[in-house]
Amino acid sequence: MASFSQRKCRRSPEYAVMLGRRIAWDRHGVVLSRSPVSDIRSLISSSIDMVSASTS
Repeated sequence: MASFSQRKCRRSPEYAVMLGRRIAWDRHGVVLSRSPVSDIRSLISSSIDMVSASTS
């Protein structure tokens, strides 16, 4: 699912920003579970933040 999201992000910047906000919001609830998924989401949202910062 992570690779699918990343592939989609490269295609459409608008979707990447929307997904980044959604993950950033969702991350606070997921981090508590200490699952590998939360680490992956953190990495994805971090890279999305850098991309959206450079494009805006």
